[in-house]
Amino acid sequence: MGNTKISDIYKMFLLTIQDYRIKKMFIDTPEVADDLMQNFLMDAVSKFINCSKQINELDFENDTFFCELDIQEKTIIKDLMVIAWMNWNVNDITQMNWSLNDNDFRHFSEEKNLKEKSEYADRLREKVSQDMVNYGLSHTPFKEWAVGNYGL
Repeated sequence: MGNTKISDIYKMFLLTIQDYRIKKMFIDTPEVADDLMQNFLMDAVSKFINCSKQINELDFENDTFFCELDIQEKTIIKDLMVIAWMNWNVNDITQMNWSLNDNDFRHFSEEKNLKEKSEYADRLREKVSQDMVNYGLSHTPFKEWAVGNYGL
């Protein structure tokens, strides 16, 4: 047993998404890419509010969480990072760069693309929300509750 490496979560995340901008960023400006990944991770960790482990404490210099995460916890954090990435994409103003020279087809196409991204992000939020509910239920000490020990 040891501490989970932050880079393990990053690898899971990068294998899930296909974003040439982030991959190029790792080649051209790795420090900027690392900052972006840290922001996605911190956003994800802050949203995993029912985690039974202390995931809020991160050691970026040593690339580690101060705990060992199981596969379910890693997957939830990775999925929450994907949501942060999706929000980053949906909020990307460059995709809304509609000039006066654009024809109606291009305008409709970009608008539809943005709508699809938003809907995908919503579906992913629902899935991760259910995963966190399942996680919480699997870590609830129902045997203790049955005898009146609610851990309060």
